[in-house]
Amino acid sequence: MGKNCLVIIDMQRGFFNANTAKVMYPICQLADSRLFDTVVATVFKNSPDSNYVKFLGWQKMISKSEQRLPKKISMRCDYVFEKTGYTCFTDEFCNFISAEQISRLFFVGIDLDCCILKSACDCFELGIDFKVITDCCASKGGYVSEESAKIVLMRLIGERQMITSEVLYNGIGDDISA
Repeated sequence: MGKNCLVIIDMQRGFFNANTAKVMYPICQLADSRLFDTVVATVFKNSPDSNYVKFLGWQKMISKSEQRLPKKISMRCDYVFEKTGYTCFTDEFCNFISAEQISRLFFVGIDLDCCILKSACDCFELGIDFKVITDCCASKGGYVSEESAKIVLMRLIGERQMITSEVLYNGIGDDISA
């Protein structure tokens, strides 16, 4: 039988603002809930020669202080994976989910309209069972970015792949044990 894994996407200091800080507490609650066999996090690392700088002129997340995970997150994680792109599906992450026999991923974190969206779409295309826990996701762009991402995700991955933590905690449909 496969395992459930909570994937905390990019909850790094450099991504925190008034729009994203709201998900820290609910993500910590989820990580502590014992609903998951494994809790992992990703850290995005930008570089001066990246496509983010080249095409977007975006020079954030280059410094170590911006890249750092808050202790509240890192202390709850079994593993932390570095990434240099939007998706969590690096070779290291793919090898991990295979070796650990992880059969279902649950995505939370920052940014719903970028890295979580891309990771969820990759999961969909790879045929890996997953859910996006929408009330535990945020965007630096705020409400409009989050709501736009939800609309796009409903079209790309389907509404059934998007749940709330309340649904998860209440076991509606016993989705987590399926």
